[in-house]
Amino acid sequence: MSENKIMLPQIDESRCTLCGICVTACPEQALSMQESGPVFTKPENCTFCTICEEVCPEHAIRCEFEIGWKK
Repeated sequence: MSENKIMLPQIDESRCTLCGICVTACPEQALSMQESGPVFTKPENCTFCTICEEVCPEHAIRCEFEIGWKK
């Protein structure tokens, strides 16, 4: 994977009930609610804190990345 590629949390639209909890909980306002559901409209603001994944009552958000440090 390229070091410049951003791996954002993945949103499963089939599980999302459009409750908006993830959007409200995002401390960086990276998410916004669209007609189809939450969308990363400001992906550059995402700090990979995983709060969106933690607060989703439907488990519709998965953070499929690992944070590591270069040696």
